[in-house]
Amino acid sequence: MEKEKNRIQEADIPVRRLYVDDEKLFNLKKIYFRQVEEICIPSLEKLGFSVENLGFKEVNVLGACPLISELRFYDSVHGVWDMFTFRLRRDGDIFLALYAPYSSTVYILKEVEEAIVCGGVGVGATIRLNCEYFFKEGISKACKYVYLYARVGKVEKTFFRRRKFLRLTEELSVQKTVNYSYENEVEAFANPFLFSEVYKTGKLFEFTGLKK
Repeated sequence: MEKEKNRIQEADIPVRRLYVDDEKLFNLKKIYFRQVEEICIPSLEKLGFSVENLGFKEVNVLGACPLISELRFYDSVHGVWDMFTFRLRRDGDIFLALYAPYSSTVYILKEVEEAIVCGGVGVGATIRLNCEYFFKEGISKACKYVYLYARVGKVEKTFFRRRKFLRLTEELSVQKTVNYSYENEVEAFANPFLFSEVYKTGKLFEFTGLKK
């Protein structure tokens, strides 16, 4: 069966970004959908949205979307992001809200014909959830390292009610060697020197630790 994706296109709406306090998710080994609802839905309702259809989706953002630069902060596979999605309604209009775990941000897009939610990530799928980028001094003055720390999880279902949740299994560290002139971590991570990548995996919380 062909993987179903969301096709997203930016539209001119009053609210595009909404801050949510998701700090408690950092210490969890399992993220249940109800916990995401508790974080996101009250803030969306305060803005006058009615919220429905929470899902965990593969999101394919069109290249012309202005949000593409911000979404670079979150790990993707060939430009497809794994994100929580909400369908919103307000004043007769339909919107699509996107939340990437640990991002503290909900992105709100006006839904158009090209932005129809078609399906989600299947049970058993392995995903990577971004946590942090940062620089570190390199072996010479000509270069430095940029790191990405991400958490790895699987989509599973509860035994009784068969509701989906994310079980976090391990952490991933990716080190890339980059030109010393870079000041933006995401830009540097996207443009490393050739043959410079080092991957490491560790136990959950081994690289990032518990968030205080």
